[in-house]
Amino acid sequence: MENEIKLKPQTIIARKFTRDVKGYNPDEVDEFLDVVIQDYRAFERFTIAASTRIAQLREKIDTLEKSGPTTQSEIDSLQARIRTLESENASLKQKYAYIKPGDHVTSENLEILNRKNCYEEFILSKGYSPDEVFRGKK
Repeated sequence: MENEIKLKPQTIIARKFTRDVKGYNPDEVDEFLDVVIQDYRAFERFTIAASTRIAQLREKIDTLEKSGPTTQSEIDSLQARIRTLESENASLKQKYAYIKPGDHVTSENLEILNRKNCYEEFILSKGYSPDEVFRGKK
């Protein structure tokens, strides 16, 4: 890969060269520096690409922040949706108020409770009391 960084800082620190009569073997040092240069070029390309992407994302954020709802009807629609969601939230809070923080609530438990509520509503709609039906009284 062209943009793959081959060296880690520890690799550079730990690198040992064989000694020659006049110092280190120049061929080994040159080979190692070639790899270092490749890594720096890869890092530079990565940095440029990342900076470009960051700039694009910031531009997109600015555009989205500026666009927002443009008409009063859109704003009214969003506010109505917020009121609906708040109402649903209050209803659900009331419906599940008996659940304590220490209870182990799962989606399966909530599904069972919802099914029970549906059965009770059905029984009530037929003119029977759910408590009497569950106790065996008619």
